[in-house]
Amino acid sequence: MLDKKKAFLPLTAGVLLALTALATIGASVLSSQAAVVCRAETITLTDNVFLNLVKYYAQNGDIERAMLELKKLRQLSPDNIEYKKFEEVLRSENEKWSRTVPASGAETGEREGAVGQTSPKTLPAANFTAEDDLPREVIEKNALLAKGRLRYVYELIGRGEQVQAISKLREITSAEPRFYEANSLLGDLYLGRKNYEDALRAFQNAINVRQDAETNYKLGVCYKAINDIDNAIIRFDTAVRMKPLHEMANLNLANIWRFRKNFKLAKGYYEQALKANSRLAEAHLGMADCIFNEGNIDEATRAYAFIVTNFPGEYSGYLGLARILIHNGQHKEAKVAILKAREIAPQNSQIYEMLGILAYSQKDGKTAVENFKRAVMLDSNSITAYQSLINILIDEKKFDEALTQIKNCLVKFPANPRLYYLAGIIYSGFKNDEMALKNLLESYKLDPNNIEVILALAILREKKFQYKESLEKYREALLIAEENKDMRYINNIHERIDSLEKQVEKYAENK
Repeated sequence: MLDKKKAFLPLTAGVLLALTALATIGASVLSSQAAVVCRAETITLTDNVFLNLVKYYAQNGDIERAMLELKKLRQLSPDNIEYKKFEEVLRSENEKWSRTVPASGAETGEREGAVGQTSPKTLPAANFTAEDDLPREVIEKNALLAKGRLRYVYELIGRGEQVQAISKLREITSAEPRFYEANSLLGDLYLGRKNYEDALRAFQNAINVRQDAETNYKLGVCYKAINDIDNAIIRFDTAVRMKPLHEMANLNLANIWRFRKNFKLAKGYYEQALKANSRLAEAHLGMADCIFNEGNIDEATRAYAFIVTNFPGEYSGYLGLARILIHNGQHKEAKVAILKAREIAPQNSQIYEMLGILAYSQKDGKTAVENFKRAVMLDSNSITAYQSLINILIDEKKFDEALTQIKNCLVKFPANPRLYYLAGIIYSGFKNDEMALKNLLESYKLDPNNIEVILALAILREKKFQYKESLEKYREALLIAEENKDMRYINNIHERIDSLEKQVEKYAENK
């Protein structure tokens, strides 16, 4: 019934299973991102954050600190003209202070009244708001004072009355919007309750008063939680530039870039995270996954062997090793590794996904389907388990059941273009062109650069004798194929375009 389906699928479902499921099981950390509108902050370039700090210190008279911050920027971007201009201005200002301020502390005391200009270090304390500009004893005293002012809030938290603590903090910050400690504590409470929108506002208020690595990191956590990944990257990146060995900011950046398949960049951040904490198992797992995806199987094997030896309680290490063993055709050894992972985490869905992949690689479709269904039952939010199950049902020609699973999955993932594409293919095979077109157009709307979807639309239009519309889609697909240098499609698309151009001419003549 579904012979037409083959024309739509440049890759078989079996190959899709190998490319999608096998590549994503193992050290997976990030879930699939929902389609959301990124609410970009006013900060778009990380460097600007630090240049603003330079300006801030300079405006407050701390020329030495401004020059120190600018020096860091110059080291990172030695050819930046804007940084060079600022350096000239700051050097000029520093020379002016040097001429007007005595060198020794004793002379300063003797001639204080005679000096016409005041040294940056002797400006009134009221001119400073950033904590780093104050002596350590002043910082400690201010921290004690702030804690004293928030004593009642801490008592409420200690009694487990977080709602009342939040209410009190909101009252305090409403009266004193620049109270850093109150805003930061309010953000922590909201973050602990997974109220990310309110936590964002509180941390943003705190960072408007004082820039620091930890608050930037927490802002990144909030943005990541609401799937605003671009702004999460900005904040995590700011945190690691302010504190290069910030363990969790580096780890989050690494996971994000690995999920986006930029394995080289991800590895750099994993290295930084491991410099901060060599026992960070998640970073070792992420690094091994990057190495595997880059195609270095021998090095990946050594990386996973290191993990299972040094972190025997990490089930993901065994799954990563099993993935390599399946890749090498060592099915018995792979099963041993998977069963070891199951001993550690018997109810983990990824283990049953890997058992499904193992069964599929052994051409045991029935067992593969059973394991993927078990994985979905254990974690209905696992997109990889759902996609693997759907792909194998299509490969086994169980199209009605595949369509049922697609509908179930769309309830959880309504913005997943792949699901609409697969539904369109199945409906096309059922000769239900109306439903096929509806699903393919939805997939195209969500992912307009997917060549498979565009070709499916082109073929569907051609079947309905809509030659001009079909020709437009083939040309659109050709542009993408040529841009990506994808030789799987280019020659066939050229043939279809030549044939359709003749059809369009013939159709015009007959008119």
